[in-house]
Amino acid sequence: MINIYEFNYDFYKASCTIEIDREIFTEELAKETLTFFSWNYDKNADPIDEVAKKYAMLVIEKATEGFGIDELRKHQFEGFVELDGTNGIKLLEVEGVEFDEEDLSMEKKEK
Repeated sequence: MINIYEFNYDFYKASCTIEIDREIFTEELAKETLTFFSWNYDKNADPIDEVAKKYAMLVIEKATEGFGIDELRKHQFEGFVELDGTNGIKLLEVEGVEFDEEDLSMEKKEK
């Protein structure tokens, strides 16, 4: 079975879409991924869903840093599989956070 996960961050300030083939990326592999860094996650939830969230956070962060989708698909990040589909996870779309000076608040104090 193949699932498509669509994530959006902070009312679409950033987003990504990930495809997971559950026949290739199994629950066992998901559990190994989740325990690799001893991440905090919902242990009662579907482990593949929980991994999808970790991947979403990773790719949104990296896209914000300037990584493009092709680079993200090919790059091997520690503890993660490549996102090109060969290991059952494929990054379909990603948009990082775009910072806007208008959204920046500033407080100035005199000493």
